[in-house]
Amino acid sequence: MSSSLQRMLITCLAFSFLVFLPTGPCFGASTAYIPDFDNSIVSVINTSTNSVINSVAVSASPMGVAVSSDGQRVYVASLASGDISVIDTFSNRVITKFSVSGSVNGLVLNPLGNRLYVTEKDGGTVRILDTASGTVLSSVTVMSNPHALAVSPDGSKVFVSNKGSGTISVINTADNSTRTISLGGTLGGLALSPDGGRLYVTKSSANSVVVVNTANNGVVTMIPVGLSPQHVAVSPSGGTLYVANSGADTVSVVNTATYAVTSVTVGAFPDGLSLTASGDHLYVLNSGSDSVSVVDTATQSVSGT
Repeated sequence: MSSSLQRMLITCLAFSFLVFLPTGPCFGASTAYIPDFDNSIVSVINTSTNSVINSVAVSASPMGVAVSSDGQRVYVASLASGDISVIDTFSNRVITKFSVSGSVNGLVLNPLGNRLYVTEKDGGTVRILDTASGTVLSSVTVMSNPHALAVSPDGSKVFVSNKGSGTISVINTADNSTRTISLGGTLGGLALSPDGGRLYVTKSSANSVVVVNTANNGVVTMIPVGLSPQHVAVSPSGGTLYVANSGADTVSVVNTATYAVTSVTVGAFPDGLSLTASGDHLYVLNSGSDSVSVVDTATQSVSGT
């Protein structure tokens, strides 16, 4: 597996689909789709054996990945080419490409699956696409270097972390109006609690995770974690938060009720992570050691690599 396999995992195990943006693998029933930035392919991994079973050629510099709710389509954003490759998961072939233009990196689907939200980092915009036709319906101006996205459970809001401005843009999907949450520093990945009430945002400049109340957009607290936190995932119950600390080679495990933190040592430069639908296992992408660590969440220990 190439060391350039990119950041962020998308879990789709047991026919449940949990998306954690902006970049990385997408798991099917027993399959992961992992973009290889340097070689412009998506590697198809059997998660039972952790072996590469196929590869799909996509447009140049693939990064962000999203999966349809029925598991039939995988959408891949390519940074250099400014388009979205659409993979049919039955044949593992690209069946069409959506032209977006610009440096597209992150993407997320709304709960209905009919709208795709795509960050264009150099232009400071989020493009909204119709998934049936690939047509760009609208462009929403956000802040500098939009990076990761998360959509609320009811689809009414899309949260965008703006890496270059230390802000979160909140898009009202009814009219595409925006509000801005100012957090400062360098922001990275984000994830919502299952009920949508809390937004967790990594702040690598402060080695912390910021907890935001989505009802009023206020900061609840900041949780100290490891060095240079990148991406974050929330357990299906909402009780545990997992944070990939690229500068510490660890994953922080946070109790969301008490904010108590423990850590698990993984491979070098972990920056992507995702949970299985049951929450029993956490997959951690270690881009520095060209590996994926599998963490047993019950014992908080690495069960395989």
